[in-house]
Amino acid sequence: YCLAHSLGCKLQTIYVAATGQRFEGMGFMAFNNFSFVQTISMARSFAEQIRKTTRGSDSSFGSVSSLGDQEILNTIFAFAENVVGAIGVDFTPNAKDTERLIQMRFDDNLQERTRLFVFD
Repeated sequence: YCLAHSLGCKLQTIYVAATGQRFEGMGFMAFNNFSFVQTISMARSFAEQIRKTTRGSDSSFGSVSSLGDQEILNTIFAFAENVVGAIGVDFTPNAKDTERLIQMRFDDNLQERTRLFVFD
């Protein structure tokens, strides 16, 4: 059996496609097939949520709650998104290639033994 989470799901998909290894069952929790730019955006959202929940606490990260610090954090993430988008950096295989791998290598038998768990 195989159980993977987030980016581990993508890595396991690549491994199974490359090696042909078969498992009695596979479970993928929160499969992550995002591009690099999407991952940066997700990290930005995550950082904003942490900042909101820690605001007013004694943690050092929670103290980064002034408007100026928020603008700096947004500027850093925006810069990272722009640079990555401009130079075309992405994960290999990219999201499209990973989907193609799944279509080519995950036959009906393997699909029947694979479960996707999504968290809303």
